Amino acid sequence: MDFNFKRFRRIFENAPLGIFLTTGGGQFVDLNERLATILGYDSVDDIKHHVRDIGTDLYLNVSDRREILRKTEAATGIIVEEVQFKKKDGKVIFVRLSISKYREERSGDSVLIGMVEDISENKALVRKLAERENLLSSIVNSLPFELWVLDLQEKVISQSAFSKRKWGSYTGKKVKDFLLNENPGVDLGEFILQAWQGESVDIEKEIRLKGKSKFYRFLLTPLRDGGIVNGVILIGLDQTERVTAQRRVLAIQKFLETVINSVPVRVFWKSKDLVYQGGNAAFLKDVKLDTEEELIGKTNHDFFDAKELIFFQKIFQDVITSGRPMLNFKAWLNARTVSGIYILASVVPLFSKSGNEVTGVLCCYQDITLMKKMEEELLVHRNDLERLVDERTRELDQLNEELMSSNEELSTLNEALSRQKEELAATLEELKRTQDKLIQSEKMASLGIVSAGIAHEINNPLNFISSGTQGIEVVMKEIDLLFQEMFLAGEIKNVEKSLQLRDLFRDMKQLIISMHTGVERTSEIVKGLRVFSRMDPEKKSFADVHELIEVALTILRNKYKNHITIDRKFGEIPKIKCYPGKLSQVFLNLLMNAIQSIQERGSIEVSTSMRNDEKQIMIVISDDGDGIPDQIKNRVFDPFFTTKTVNEGTGMGLSIVHSIISMHGGEINFESLANKGTIFRVLLPVE
Repeated sequence: MDFNFKRFRRIFENAPLGIFLTTGGGQFVDLNERLATILGYDSVDDIKHHVRDIGTDLYLNVSDRREILRKTEAATGIIVEEVQFKKKDGKVIFVRLSISKYREERSGDSVLIGMVEDISENKALVRKLAERENLLSSIVNSLPFELWVLDLQEKVISQSAFSKRKWGSYTGKKVKDFLLNENPGVDLGEFILQAWQGESVDIEKEIRLKGKSKFYRFLLTPLRDGGIVNGVILIGLDQTERVTAQRRVLAIQKFLETVINSVPVRVFWKSKDLVYQGGNAAFLKDVKLDTEEELIGKTNHDFFDAKELIFFQKIFQDVITSGRPMLNFKAWLNARTVSGIYILASVVPLFSKSGNEVTGVLCCYQDITLMKKMEEELLVHRNDLERLVDERTRELDQLNEELMSSNEELSTLNEALSRQKEELAATLEELKRTQDKLIQSEKMASLGIVSAGIAHEINNPLNFISSGTQGIEVVMKEIDLLFQEMFLAGEIKNVEKSLQLRDLFRDMKQLIISMHTGVERTSEIVKGLRVFSRMDPEKKSFADVHELIEVALTILRNKYKNHITIDRKFGEIPKIKCYPGKLSQVFLNLLMNAIQSIQERGSIEVSTSMRNDEKQIMIVISDDGDGIPDQIKNRVFDPFFTTKTVNEGTGMGLSIVHSIISMHGGEINFESLANKGTIFRVLLPVE
């Protein structure tokens, strides 16, 4: 053991690495000064004093030592691991640990021989390199353009994220496989070769990308490492928008030049120091120049004499100084190339892009000499016309005075005639309304007389039928009693015939009941006709409003019985003093209108109630029919206004209703919604 350790010590005493011998239990057998220095101890004795168990005192993770022991047991040679050790001051360092197991020949004890290398700086450097690489990668991937790194065979060895999104991932492939696959006529090979030779290349190409035409600027630059080119950086910049915009600007510029040269107005523009910068064809013609290039650089001194120069120079200077335009001024133009023309001109300032500085002026003018001469001639004619107008005005004033006198007389006469005309029209209208009312009243009176006669004529035979029916009913009862007595006494032997006879009696009873129903129905109609025939306007009498409503419903029953439901909501109301026949006509007309407004199936509600401290009664008739359109609501009570055909109505129904209600001192109003229905409300005094 001593011999081996001495030999080991003599060989590695001055080694640049830390060397140690430990037992399997983790105690130092021996170590060199270099290891003490690496771990921050003052000497070998110092480390032996403080480190009792290298597993807990040196290793940051005890599990690392257990793993190393396991590997040394299984290994036949040296194992190398990177672990973390704790220094004396508590700091943690990275070390590369080369270790193997050695067995002493004489004693047979096993020891671990190891070498320790401090690799903390290397680890930090690797970490910084990784961080730098990640940073560079992030920067490259954040670039808003396509970037590829190529090798000598034009293969992609790296590319930016932007290029991947636009072109796809082509690492390991050649440029022609993706960049030029749609552009067989474009070859970047010679430019890549120039970059390999150390040159930077800047070119623009029109290519097709995914079926669309694109304009690209390609930048190729050599990638150097210590002065040696080991790659090529290819940058692609999509210039489509810029090129398209430039072409559009050129087209607009050309169009504007065409427009400016086509207008008959002279146009030119100058710099701030009043040097000509351009002009249109019409202006070049005035100054006797063939091209715009001949005009550029000239000043007004080249075209005007000193006397004429002062006027226009002052205008230009004022516009430049104030920054405000001078519009539509007129002046005589006398230049060396053109003279004796009268112009209408405007001068406006030209500003810089920022809008804060005047950089020049633009002037346009047109020849209005002919207009000037026409104005002068018109002025002469106007003076002559004014003189003639004055003469004629005096004559007209005199005639006007005479006409005014006559007009006053005619006006007075016209006013009198107008009043007479209005009075006659009003009288005629009143006569017409009176005539219509008389005709209608005559019709209603005739209808009342006819109704009364019909009611009387029907009532007599109806009484006979009613009496005869009652007599038949009495006889049938007596026959039935007699039949029962005979049957019980055994006088009737044939049972089958007796049963048939009883069936005949039962049918006769049913027929008699039907005859009673018909007589009652006919009596109601006759009663309605009798009430309806009472049309005398001079005599009021107390009448039951409910009875009058029922009469109207009875008369109209055939109009509604198969498709309209009548809902009666009668309240407790007294009899009122009225003209019963006329009120019957009111209810008849209102109910008829309600029935006619319902085209298919529907319902009508009739309700009565007291109002105003029981001094008035209210009758409400509502339906769910077609309603009254808004545009005719204010005309429904007008005489002769109707929406019905000629055979359906005269237009007098609601007008008569309104008149009858007014005659009774009552009120009538309505509400209606198109396709929803109508509600009529009638207010009548009790007395």
